[in-house]
Amino acid sequence: MKTRERQAKRSELEYQKVARRMRAAVQIADAMDKRGITKKQLAEMMGRRPSEITKWLSGDQNFTLDTLTELSYYLKEKITGEESVSENTIISVSYTPQIEQFFPEYQSHAKLCEKKKWSNPKSLVAYGQ
Repeated sequence: MKTRERQAKRSELEYQKVARRMRAAVQIADAMDKRGITKKQLAEMMGRRPSEITKWLSGDQNFTLDTLTELSYYLKEKITGEESVSENTIISVSYTPQIEQFFPEYQSHAKLCEKKKWSNPKSLVAYGQ
């Protein structure tokens, strides 16, 4: 494998690692907000120092599975750092004749476009489930 290819793959891998840590930090912060828990309260619940919680929320922390499990337990939320599709997520799907074969629910795509008076009948916006 060429040096540039290795560097590109390494860069992509590093990006994915950082992105996942950041998503985990956001999930923790969201769960804390949802339950009305402060950093100090979470630290007390988990038997940790508040400074550890601050590190976790910075997004720089490399979480262990045990830590993620503890956080999920105490926050009563799934903390994984994985991307998720929520109700508010909009997914854009380009229409091709083959899409009906894989997504039967889009068979009435042309009728839907006519009904909504969309200008481009070859595009489809599906809302997250």
